[in-house]
Amino acid sequence: MIKNILKIIMKILKIALIIIIVLFASFVLLQRFSNNNTSIFGYRMFAVVTGSMEPVYSVGDVILCKEVDTNKLKVGDDVTYLGKEGTFKDKVITHRLKNITEKDGKKIFYTQGVATNNIDPPIEASQIYGKVSRKLLILSAFHSYSSTSIGFFLCVIIPIMLLVGTEVVQTMLEKHEEQHEKHNEIQQNSQQNNYTTEQLKQELESLQQMVDVQNEQYEARIANNAQMQPQTVGVNNMNVQAQPQAVGVNSTASSSRSK
Repeated sequence: MIKNILKIIMKILKIALIIIIVLFASFVLLQRFSNNNTSIFGYRMFAVVTGSMEPVYSVGDVILCKEVDTNKLKVGDDVTYLGKEGTFKDKVITHRLKNITEKDGKKIFYTQGVATNNIDPPIEASQIYGKVSRKLLILSAFHSYSSTSIGFFLCVIIPIMLLVGTEVVQTMLEKHEEQHEKHNEIQQNSQQNNYTTEQLKQELESLQQMVDVQNEQYEARIANNAQMQPQTVGVNNMNVQAQPQAVGVNSTASSSRSK
């Protein structure tokens, strides 16, 4: 019972760790190697590196952005875009929309950080990655702690060790269970063999007893026959001896008649 509970707990921990690590690594690697040009089901994930949006988003927070129709954006929305001018060039920025205008049939968007006083350079719809959907609390905590040495040890090294440890423990439990099953199987086979041997012994003993009884009966019959045979012969001899006496009497009678 305890082994089964431990196995279930280890499987749950293992699956949870694998899901978190795979999701986090997939988003980060995909965006890094694709230069944020590829989204997953229309979503992108970014980490906040400055305090321009505090207290809404702090440094180290991980935010999830969703691709939207830029025509539906409105003032007050938080958007993530790729800067192309001044100090914002080639940087991914997440700021709040302050104004939306239109020039030559194209919409122009103006953004600003919550904690800043300056308006960002204007951007076009093609620069916008998406609208901030939510802050990912678990991944934010993970990213914040993993950015430090202690956090990296706690959030990366320890989960990996737990993952490996659970795998090792699970393998050991499976081996122990397999050995236990083999031991039980050997014991069962041994008991069956012992039972079969005992059965054979009992059957042999029973047969031997039957043979002994038959031998005794046979010997008893032989002994009885041997005792009966001499008495019969003695009676015959007596009959034979009695015959001459009868003859003697007859002879006497004949002799007296002749006189």
